[in-house]
Amino acid sequence: MFENIELKKNFSEFLKVYKDRPIKNNTSGIRIEHAFALFTILKKIKPSYVIESGVFKGMSTWIIEKSLPNTKIFCIEPNLKKIEYFSKNAKYFREDITLLNWQKLEKDKTLIFFDDHVCFSKRINFLKENNFKHITFDDNLPSSAIGYLTPRAIVSEKFINPKKKINYVYILRLLKFFIKFYFTESQKYKKIIFKKKYVEFHFKDYDQSIISKCKKFRKNMSNYYEFPPLVKFDGKKRFLKHIKKYDLDCKQVLGSIAPPIFKKKINELDEYEKELGIQYGNFCYFEVT
Repeated sequence: MFENIELKKNFSEFLKVYKDRPIKNNTSGIRIEHAFALFTILKKIKPSYVIESGVFKGMSTWIIEKSLPNTKIFCIEPNLKKIEYFSKNAKYFREDITLLNWQKLEKDKTLIFFDDHVCFSKRINFLKENNFKHITFDDNLPSSAIGYLTPRAIVSEKFINPKKKINYVYILRLLKFFIKFYFTESQKYKKIIFKKKYVEFHFKDYDQSIISKCKKFRKNMSNYYEFPPLVKFDGKKRFLKHIKKYDLDCKQVLGSIAPPIFKKKINELDEYEKELGIQYGNFCYFEVT
């Protein structure tokens, strides 16, 4: 979808915008690599409407606004209190994207940006029923790494049974999952394994009806594209805390990673050193046919 030379050219334009970002510390939110991916796809598709499912502090809203100043934005965020940047071009909603009426939107001129940490299998019926065409997905890691199905999992057809690992130091979180396992949501879990450093909660295998739905939807996905990292991706840096706590095998969890845009370090990235690789997770775009 993008040649490397085109990505490099777009990055020069993007940096001029990104340096003036209103939120300098966006921990747990969109960082430079995924912000660049979003900026690039918006410039390419030029949608008249963008639906942003998951806003957090509002950094991605600002990126959308700066990329396409005349585009109408629909921001969906259950906790509006944590938003720091509000756009004049946006309407804000607390309800889930599936509960809102989108009949008046021109679907082929609308792009959806999913950054809401919801299993993508729960979005399939919604996308097909509403005929949305342009889709982007932020945390596009394999299901083994993120605990729910993503477009990457669907494209690769690797529906790996998720696990939840919780370190013993997180007593309240452990208690919450023990209650779920033994009482409130026992039907979702298969077993518990007590490790030396943590407790491993194993969810039941994905239902065959969900897998079948995902495989059918795969046939409706076209022009699937994963944005490469800006520089060589370091999985140990990305998941350092998890490696120490949970003996994580990065290669097994992350799968294949595209070659970086820049083979050598460039001076323009020096001030963003702390952001590089911290959030990268195979940000993707695809069309629904």
